[in-house]
Amino acid sequence: MQIINDADQAAQKLNVEIETLEHLLRDLKRLRSGNFPDKKELATAPLIDQWSVGTRPLPCLYGVISGHPRFRTSEGVTSDVWVMSPNLKFVRTLSRYYRLGVRAETG
Repeated sequence: MQIINDADQAAQKLNVEIETLEHLLRDLKRLRSGNFPDKKELATAPLIDQWSVGTRPLPCLYGVISGHPRFRTSEGVTSDVWVMSPNLKFVRTLSRYYRLGVRAETG
């Protein structure tokens, strides 16, 4: 998740994220078309040995969500947060923008 405070900072922080996602999209399209990595390409890839499948938590927001196109007003959780700007009052999740209202009190 990238946290940004102004437009200048957004450009700097998001360039790396955009490049990474563009590479992922390119590879997904390539795989969709049946073009899988060959032995030569995989020879330079890192090796992960004694591996197993796992999960890890991703940033999200919990709160009272209203105006969602698929759900009525209720407490809920967003999809993965990619960019958040408390100063500019928005968050971009995997699926959409949200406006940020009042932050919950902690402790």
